[in-house]
Amino acid sequence: METLSIIGAREGNLRDVTLRIPKNRLVVFTGVSGSGKSTLLVDVLFNECQRLYLEALSLQGIRKPAVERVEGASPAIAILQNDANKNPRSTVGTLTDVYTALRMVYEKLGEYPCPCCGETICAADCLEETERVGDDFHVYLYCSACGERIDKITRTDFSFNTREGACPACEGLGRVLAVDRATAVDEGKSLEDGAVAFWAAKYQDYQIGVFRAACRHFGLPDPANVPVAAFGKLQKALLYEGAEADALARALPHAEPPKKVADGRFEGVVPQLMRRAAEHGADARNVRPYLVQAPCPECGGERLCARSRAVTVAGTRLPELSGATLRGLSTWVSNLDAQLDGTRRTLVEDYLLDLSTKLARIAAVGLDYLTLDRATVTLSGGELQRLRLSAILDSELSGVVYILDEPTAGLHPRDTAGLVDILRRLRDLGNSVLVIEHDPDVMRAADHLVDLGPGAGAHGGCVVAEGSLTDLAAAPNSATGRFLARKPALKREVRTPDDPPIRIRNATRFNLRHLDVDIPAGRLVTVTGPSGSGKSTLVFEVLAHSNAAGPENAVAGCERFDRIAAVGQSPLARMKRSNVATYIDAYGPIRSAFAGTDAARAASRPRRSRSTRRAGAARPARAWAPSRTTCCSSWTPRFPAPPATGSGSTTTCCRCGWTAAPSWTCWSSR
Repeated sequence: METLSIIGAREGNLRDVTLRIPKNRLVVFTGVSGSGKSTLLVDVLFNECQRLYLEALSLQGIRKPAVERVEGASPAIAILQNDANKNPRSTVGTLTDVYTALRMVYEKLGEYPCPCCGETICAADCLEETERVGDDFHVYLYCSACGERIDKITRTDFSFNTREGACPACEGLGRVLAVDRATAVDEGKSLEDGAVAFWAAKYQDYQIGVFRAACRHFGLPDPANVPVAAFGKLQKALLYEGAEADALARALPHAEPPKKVADGRFEGVVPQLMRRAAEHGADARNVRPYLVQAPCPECGGERLCARSRAVTVAGTRLPELSGATLRGLSTWVSNLDAQLDGTRRTLVEDYLLDLSTKLARIAAVGLDYLTLDRATVTLSGGELQRLRLSAILDSELSGVVYILDEPTAGLHPRDTAGLVDILRRLRDLGNSVLVIEHDPDVMRAADHLVDLGPGAGAHGGCVVAEGSLTDLAAAPNSATGRFLARKPALKREVRTPDDPPIRIRNATRFNLRHLDVDIPAGRLVTVTGPSGSGKSTLVFEVLAHSNAAGPENAVAGCERFDRIAAVGQSPLARMKRSNVATYIDAYGPIRSAFAGTDAARAASRPRRSRSTRRAGAARPARAWAPSRTTCCSSWTPRFPAPPATGSGSTTTCCRCGWTAAPSWTCWSSR
């Protein structure tokens, strides 16, 4: 069969779409956002191909989409923008398995000092012994210098996601929460004038009183109405770290910290904020503005424990390779491969080949500027797609349907040609490559174009044109065709900035190199540059943090704005129950309106019952726990009571009639 036929598709906003897609071709689907492109290719074609494939294996589990039938279906692979792993531990290295291969190399060839004799040994030169301990296996080495049996540093010890390998201070994250002292305390003011940002009204007076009592206890001058910048060293230590500050203990070894608050047991600005973060979460409104992510003071952001991060191969530590670009890592792998021979080469040649292959694939999609330790949550949707695309570059599969969702998103125009070459390579292997795209260069490279529309939502869902670029340009109902047919108009007048600019100084996040830039305020400003040049980092990781002070990544000039709204590429929500009404908070007033009707009052149905929970759904039994929850019948807070005595008793909510476990007490019945 020469075509892949979709007949009678009615999923989402599709209006009984029937389409015949030529097989073994590069087909680009265009149309305005919301016209039905993703619905047609992902929700209909991909899901139906997967469902038919599983049914052929006598497996089930995928709902049949709203389509009459799909003819000529083949196994399908979808590379989408929302497949990212949002785990903060996920990195480029773990996502691509490059870090896994490196861990194996360091296990086999790692060099580190023997804990018995102190001589530097190589794991490849030592005899190895495996011993079973309970249900686990423990690996030992016999030191090639002294012959003593020692613990071998294995691949597990080189993983920051294991207890054995992770830095104990940051638990393998590489960063810890720290208080931004410049934001929390305005040292140009005195305490009485509001130097501490989160001390307000009576609470400020109370804290100042305790601080002065602490000064008297330690024999320090009372800094009344003195700017914090003029405080002495010990006064600042007391203010920031509290009465138990290490600086006070060293300078005044005979002065014990006060036992009572009245005597000056001052907690300190930093401990106060860290306590609040522990109690209410780091995202709490009265905590978040004063906290920053800082490199772990113990591992310096390298994530591994001290023993693991000290191991070297060819004079290079593993964290150093993690922080290098993939281009630099490829050079290191090539040099190591050229140096090895004999037994050492035999131990790692498979891993080095795997590394070389994967790094070459990533370079082919233009992502060799990334580093292994780059968190996947910081990658753009286009970068994530191209990383997944790199994994199938050397695949010899044929007869597969590849579906890609805007793979040029975030890609600089100079790199588009390389991406098109990859798509053509997949096509030439005998595969059908279907791409959702808006990029004119990708459209020109297509063997066939399909344009959906004419509008979005209820105004879309139809195939308005297909064929070549000329066919689209000639179609009167095609928004894409009208765009391609018109001549680009250049802007002839540029607005002159009147307001002071937003100033960014010494920006160093990720790959930014001590960047200073002034961004005009009150203007439409475009930030351009090749993929990976630092655009998203500058805008979302630096500018979006508003008036941040300090020696690095300082931002000034945002105080005139009410707020900063950051609109990125991350999905709005991943929950199945989430919809447009719940996301924009429109559903709450709608529910209230229904709950206020006479019919609702007659049925004694409060506002909560108009939720998206399935009517009559059983609620799980809840055991007593000292935590706060929500009443079954309203948004009113409800607190659990201690378990009731006796057996078989129940508690019935006085508002909704729900029968609860005996350990619960409804708030409204108290």
